[in-house]
Amino acid sequence: MTRDHRPTTSLALATFLGLLVSAAAIAAPDTSLPPMSEHDIEKIVQVVAADLSHDGRTAAFIRDVPRRADEENGPAWRHLYLVDLDAPEERPFVVGEERAYSPRFSPDDRFVGFIAKRHGHSHAEVWAIPTGGGEARRLTDHGADVRAFVWLSDGRLAYVAAAPRGKREEALRERGYAPEFFEEDLREQAVWIAPGDPADGPAKGDRLTEGRSVWQLATDPTGPRLFAGASKRPLVDEMYMEQNIYSVEVPAPSEKVTPREFDLVVDVPGKLGTFQVAPDGSRVAYTAAYRRSDHAPSNVYVIDSGGGEPVNRTPPNFEGHAVEVTWWDARTILYLAEEGVWQTWSLIGLEGDAARRRLQFEPGQADLVPRLPVVRRGGRRLLFIADSARHPAELFLSARDGRPTRLSDSNPWLAERRLGRQEIIRYEARDGLLIEGLLIHPVDESAVAAENPEERPPLLVDVHGGPEMAMTNGWLTSYFRPAQVAAGRGFVFFTPNYRGSTGRGTDFAFSSFGDPAGAEFEDVADGIRFLTREEGGPTSPARVGMIGGSYGGYAANWFATRKSELVRAVVPFVGISHLISKRLLTDIPVEDEDVHMGAPVHEQWDLMLERSPIRHATESRTAVLLLHGDSDTRVHPTQSMEMFRALQRAGNPALRLVFYPGEGHGNRLRAYRLDAALRTLAWLEWYVQDLRPLDGPLPPLDLSAHYGLELPDAPALVQEN
Repeated sequence: MTRDHRPTTSLALATFLGLLVSAAAIAAPDTSLPPMSEHDIEKIVQVVAADLSHDGRTAAFIRDVPRRADEENGPAWRHLYLVDLDAPEERPFVVGEERAYSPRFSPDDRFVGFIAKRHGHSHAEVWAIPTGGGEARRLTDHGADVRAFVWLSDGRLAYVAAAPRGKREEALRERGYAPEFFEEDLREQAVWIAPGDPADGPAKGDRLTEGRSVWQLATDPTGPRLFAGASKRPLVDEMYMEQNIYSVEVPAPSEKVTPREFDLVVDVPGKLGTFQVAPDGSRVAYTAAYRRSDHAPSNVYVIDSGGGEPVNRTPPNFEGHAVEVTWWDARTILYLAEEGVWQTWSLIGLEGDAARRRLQFEPGQADLVPRLPVVRRGGRRLLFIADSARHPAELFLSARDGRPTRLSDSNPWLAERRLGRQEIIRYEARDGLLIEGLLIHPVDESAVAAENPEERPPLLVDVHGGPEMAMTNGWLTSYFRPAQVAAGRGFVFFTPNYRGSTGRGTDFAFSSFGDPAGAEFEDVADGIRFLTREEGGPTSPARVGMIGGSYGGYAANWFATRKSELVRAVVPFVGISHLISKRLLTDIPVEDEDVHMGAPVHEQWDLMLERSPIRHATESRTAVLLLHGDSDTRVHPTQSMEMFRALQRAGNPALRLVFYPGEGHGNRLRAYRLDAALRTLAWLEWYVQDLRPLDGPLPPLDLSAHYGLELPDAPALVQEN
């Protein structure tokens, strides 16, 4: 089953302690160092975006930098840096209390453009800063948030934004007349053309397109033509399910720009991934689902840039998911794929069969999980972001087939922490299907081999969301996935890629279609039984906890009710509890129906009720901590309210519901990320590690002493039952 050079040992021939040896296994740590703490999570800095100059000499990248406790509560800052690749030394360009996005070099490499809301402006606009240093200047004066932009080959700017509100509408809003019309009166995300020279000063763009809302934008390297991924309306559901590729001609600089409709390049039957235009402008390469019912992009296609019939260039029987694509040269495509717990790069030529050539790193760098690279100089230089089991996302440079050079070190303090050993595991599900997952051992592994199963470490199971995603063998720790912190607290951390996950081909992903909480969650249950078995299991069967966000929160709710005997405590985050109301309240009803359930709501009442955790609330013997953003449009916060009330009325004594004001489908603000991490760990330690009685006091409600703030003294509150 192994599809690359990384060595593994067959499960049938191994006990757990000798299971699978991964190239990413962490070397023996210095035992004098402390493990990661929950406060280390809020210090993690990551590289989140990058671009490479056209001459291949300079990189621009953006770091996500969490706010400190003494700063105003808010999302992380985003700082822009440049680094000269011939003598790598990063230079800060936009730092401090700034949030910069989408770095893009101008065609002549004189400037780096970026999107930001700064200097008191109420909307995000496009800015440019000289690559030699100096002050950033605003390029656009649009009056509504700019969502994306590209440079045209002639130096002009094309950007995506809704039309600004008119004076009449603004006057009404100022006087308090601002009713919101649900899925009506939508503001189309159009393409606008503006000068790209900072010397021209900020400019209001001229509208180029109408009739479609744009989600992605790409240029034709050879001429005045743009390509867009667009849908009829600016709804998230249509972005997922109705996005097609279009082209539009851009008038010459001397001609007037007037609104025009797009020309269809390809009607994508299912989900569209990413796309790029060939260097000679002749073709468009893109990733997309194989069929309408596939829940994720999986195949590589090529089509003439003027339209026609797309050609599928995916290797036959590919056991992976091709998720993003770019061009190596005018005749060769490079694509990023999920393959099992790895992400890989491969090349496919445009002629002949679909044989591919895998691009691999030199020995010693095989543990990197790379993103799609920026390719320059015909593949002679590739700039990319990658993480590993030992570090979060950093910036790397690689020559063709060469050893990657790491350009950034965003978390030097990690060298002073002991990390749990991370490895790949595989186990058989009850029907014989091999399931793959990742496991992090406790930092102190001495208890793993205890003779008495009850003395072995507690198990923390993390069920990923989607289910259209896969956990890769890279950095796993974040505010709601406290993997290495849990390992430092003595937990074994386990995250399975159950059926329905990506990275194993379309048949594996499709195997959970129309079967929510069916075989997919049995795979998770089989993983728990495998890890807690009396003979050879590394964890205690009496001390199992589970966390999960979104669809993973659905799993946590399901295990807290229908499979309560397997888990002692769970923390569902923005989780599903009632399939009927979830489907009727979500912002992706079409996606839910077409790629998950396979039928309209009115045809599946009985199935959805039976597979809803609230239906089985009376079976719960599990401590349940529900966390939810009160502004979530994907999984409505009433899902957690229904779960809370169902469990409460069923008599569950170990129950708590926490809402995060203003947060959506995931937390953005420092305060609520920190609170979610602290509260999750406290709940799991209380009920799983310490085995506190379910009918006893709940964990402390007031965690403010751990926020890092200067506050008046106050005792922690304990909720008595």
